Amino acid sequence: MTEAGTTTRLQAFWSTAAWYLGGAAAIQAINFVAQPLFALFMTPAEWGVAATYLFWMTAFGLLIGFQAQSALNNVRTSYGEETLAVYIRSVLPWYAVPTVLLAAGLAVAPGWWGGVLGLSAGYLGLAVANGVLFAISAMAMSHAVALGLRRRFVVLSLGVTVAPLVIGFVLVLALADDALARILGYFVGTALVVLFQVTRAARVRVTPERALVGFGLAITLPLLVHELLFLLMSQANRVFLSSMVDERAAGVFAFAFGLGNVAVVAATAVNGSWTPWYFEHTRAKEDQRVRRTGAELLLGFGAATGALCLVSPEGLRLISRAEYADGALVLPGLLVAGHLVLVFNMAANYAIFLRRTRMVLAVSGGAAAVSVVLNLTLIPRWTILGAAIASVAAALVLAVAMMTVSCQVLGARNLPQGAAALSVLISGGCLAVAWWAFDQPALRFILAGSLLLLLVGAVVRRLRPRRRLEQGSA
Repeated sequence: MTEAGTTTRLQAFWSTAAWYLGGAAAIQAINFVAQPLFALFMTPAEWGVAATYLFWMTAFGLLIGFQAQSALNNVRTSYGEETLAVYIRSVLPWYAVPTVLLAAGLAVAPGWWGGVLGLSAGYLGLAVANGVLFAISAMAMSHAVALGLRRRFVVLSLGVTVAPLVIGFVLVLALADDALARILGYFVGTALVVLFQVTRAARVRVTPERALVGFGLAITLPLLVHELLFLLMSQANRVFLSSMVDERAAGVFAFAFGLGNVAVVAATAVNGSWTPWYFEHTRAKEDQRVRRTGAELLLGFGAATGALCLVSPEGLRLISRAEYADGALVLPGLLVAGHLVLVFNMAANYAIFLRRTRMVLAVSGGAAAVSVVLNLTLIPRWTILGAAIASVAAALVLAVAMMTVSCQVLGARNLPQGAAALSVLISGGCLAVAWWAFDQPALRFILAGSLLLLLVGAVVRRLRPRRRLEQGSA
């Protein structure tokens, strides 16, 4: 595939975004059905164990993969599309280094590590192996995004979601230990997807280049620390709840987090189409076009998130058992946090484009500190609601600080600051109403419907000039 071919694919931002959002919607629809099914068989305490495993598996995966996939767009921009496969083949063998170090470290005093990390030694070892699979699948999906191969990205995303769910559910029915069954589902399901991808990639013959590893590391190592801090900020609350309250509280919060993750999944999908498009048009200095498109994206996403936030408590109650009903209060905040993640990602892309990734690290470090302090302060007082408030506050710090750094410090001229602020006011206002009128569902549903009507009207007005242009050219 030629560079011109990739550029053509990356021009089609809205169609690519529609593909990625469609995939994200399918993934979340599957999760929406799977969550209550698992909840029928798993107690909140068992859910808490599985959620803790998922947290450490993700953390280990980030360490093992050292965010190498984050440099793919920079490699394509600097060296050309044909170098992407060479870069991937060059960095993958290095995944063995942190894997061995992690395994060796956990093998020393496994009982002590189990007490500190909240998992048994066996689960921690499995989490390391699962982390390797996580890192490889993340590279494969990022490669598809960098090439503009939207079908491949959606298929891979569905694979790493559906396979663990299906296998996990079968094992829950077959095994007496439901937490173990869910954990084995994560491992076996991801392993099958990675095996398919590795078998497919092995047919391509390329020669590794050590210089590309150094190029990538300079960009990705600060982003690795950022991702670990972001994981601490966004998901360590369940670990805090497990240690400071109990596993039941952690399980209820994790259940709500799984549903609220729809906003993060959608934000990640949108950013997947936005990032290569943004790099391409920033390099071409099309500031006005980038700023206008970014404003439309942020305002639309903020309005949709706000509307969903308003009706989400009833959605959780509808699909869950009474044991999980307390999660209805925290779900709106987790949804709004997902919107704030999108604002942060869009602002961070400019720093990554300039290879100023230390700026991203500095921002995430501050947000992680806010998260830890608020979790330690609020969880003893308000348990899962305190954890939700900490998540929203930390995500707000993350978004506002990154937008300020990119625009005011790094001098970005193509980021829609005003639209970003307005979108945060919209989703944040909806969150305030959701918590204030928690016992008034009729009011919340009316406001959500009004907001959706405004959003649909804006989309129709946006599409009408394009249709007229197409009809005129015909």
